[in-house]
Amino acid sequence: MSMPKAAELRIPLRHLSLAAKAWGHADDPPILAVHGWLDNAASFDRLAPLLPGRRVIALDLAGHGRSDHRPSGSWYPYVDFLDDLGEVVRGFGWPTVDLLGHSLGATLVSLFAALCPERVGRLLLIEGLGPLTLAVDKTFEQLRRSFTARAAFKGNGLRVFPDIDAAIAARRSAGQLSEHAARCIVERGVRAAGEGGVVRPATMQGDAGGSEGGPDVRSGDGDRSLERGDAFLLGTSGGAGQRVQARSGDGDRGLDRDNAFLLGTSGEAGQRVQAGSGDGDRGLDRDNAFPGLSWSTDPALTLPSPTRLSEEQLAVILPNISAKTLLVLAAPEAPYLPRSIMDARIALVRDIEVIRMQGTHHLHLEDPVPVAAAINRFLESG
Repeated sequence: MSMPKAAELRIPLRHLSLAAKAWGHADDPPILAVHGWLDNAASFDRLAPLLPGRRVIALDLAGHGRSDHRPSGSWYPYVDFLDDLGEVVRGFGWPTVDLLGHSLGATLVSLFAALCPERVGRLLLIEGLGPLTLAVDKTFEQLRRSFTARAAFKGNGLRVFPDIDAAIAARRSAGQLSEHAARCIVERGVRAAGEGGVVRPATMQGDAGGSEGGPDVRSGDGDRSLERGDAFLLGTSGGAGQRVQARSGDGDRGLDRDNAFLLGTSGEAGQRVQAGSGDGDRGLDRDNAFPGLSWSTDPALTLPSPTRLSEEQLAVILPNISAKTLLVLAAPEAPYLPRSIMDARIALVRDIEVIRMQGTHHLHLEDPVPVAAAINRFLESG
């Protein structure tokens, strides 16, 4: 199914710059969409065009997609993502905005809706409501695991792939993604190996800022294909290499899945590229051969969180959500979203509709039509 192209936006915040994709007209009612852990704005490529009459702006969270990484030595607790989200909402000057989140994104927008209920119109959640939690008696174990991992972290080398198809295959190995769905996410989530930053398109003025001194959002040719030109016809020697077992990632990502597709060993795919390394440090042949592709994702995202909320603490937070809420869950449920826990959380939200659909964790990307139908009906209801 052919989908309308999206505009590329650049949203400068106080400490970094976020990339985003936008569908619809600038004067349509806005929906701010937030993706899951290690995904990017392309997670909404198939859903957003099916929400007519809406200006859907899908962010690349910090450290993901084409957005900036946090400074070296920084980490990615979800409270910092909440700060970024608040800055985006205030910057656009929206009196209220509908929020759409998938997985980690659902964690973030549900917490934001509790913290700032006056800024949220409708709350649209896919596969998530609140963060992963931890029993109180596991607090020290989690803190020690995080402390140890951070002390040992040296900007783990990212896997390098000879071409986009190898990267897609690696991404598919980490979860239940079709080739088409994985391609959407991967094409936005890779860069030439050894580059210190994400290659960004040329820019021109995009959406205007709002009444609160909106961000200098810039729009560019973000729909250029990664499969253009001869760069992807060239490659380095070596195949995709064997998978490695990476450390378990951030517990607040809303998932507990293997992140080995992100990191690699020195013999994998010909070489390993150090995160943030420049041309002189890439450890690749200094000829004209294409150096391969590595993820644009910050490897610091794989570090475990030092703390997590308990279910008891979350039970004090979720009742503060006043927005009319739609929660779409895949059936059968994923092991990291057990029915008993989700039902208890659902009972804490005062105005919530729950729909369970056959599908996998990325059901909005794999089969967007029924998800879009549920969202459109919900938005059109009183």
